[in-house]
Amino acid sequence: MFLKNVIKVFRKSFCLVLMINCVFISDLSAQTTTFSSNEFDTSSYDSLKRKRIIEKGFDEPEKKYDIRIVPYSYSGNYKAVVYIPRKLKNLPVVIYSYDQFLDLAGRELALKKGYDLEAFLKAFGEWDMICIIPLERNHKLNAVKGAIEYATSLEQANKDDIHMVGVSEGAFLSLLSLDSFPGVKTVTIISPHMIHYTGRLSLPELARKIGKIKADVMLMIGQRENTWKITISEIILSLFQQKGKHVRVKIFDKRKKWFWNPEHEFMSDIYEFITNKPFGAHQLKIDREMREKKWRE
Repeated sequence: MFLKNVIKVFRKSFCLVLMINCVFISDLSAQTTTFSSNEFDTSSYDSLKRKRIIEKGFDEPEKKYDIRIVPYSYSGNYKAVVYIPRKLKNLPVVIYSYDQFLDLAGRELALKKGYDLEAFLKAFGEWDMICIIPLERNHKLNAVKGAIEYATSLEQANKDDIHMVGVSEGAFLSLLSLDSFPGVKTVTIISPHMIHYTGRLSLPELARKIGKIKADVMLMIGQRENTWKITISEIILSLFQQKGKHVRVKIFDKRKKWFWNPEHEFMSDIYEFITNKPFGAHQLKIDREMREKKWRE
């Protein structure tokens, strides 16, 4: 009798667990389907200014640019937001690797603090440059490498005119990616910060790779940063100098957060470094006229 009761209780318990599992799996499946279908949807790129970075369709004739979120692969699957000026070709490309604060805090809090990726997209776009920003990058070096490879696949891009701009850990990842892509023309590193003390995302790893970096380098330092952060910039500068590599250095009496706003003066230095031309509206107009002429040809 006792054994029969045990079997009966076991059967009831088993059926209950089975029902719970079925509900859980069904719910998980629904969630997974939703995530998969929206993973690269532009509506997933939220901001407080607008619910979507993409407004109204791309086919509006007055639009002078396209902004898209695109998937790409490089030993893993990633996504990036891409700004492409319309009706132009043979365009320079800038791959912008943001400060890790954005991944840690999230886009909404970052925007509240004044860090707006859309502002950088449009700032580079106003220079008639394609801008690519790897999203949800965190510590993924391959996300940055994949963005470089993706840039070379764009029809409107000048494959010999690819540039990198990175802030803090984004700057460090930009440097580490360059040994695989010697064709990158320039890299601007702003208050660079290593990610680990040892291993493939560390200063010792950069020291091993630094001789393979062919790109021209500009280092920007915020003088009001903590001393240890400035020391990292000085170590990286020293590593380049030991290899006989010239580095252009720009020092600003600011903290790193100041570099979150593309309206500040450091952007004119980046423009002049990338283009080797003076910054100004007149020069931008000349460049645009030349590109529009090439497009018509």
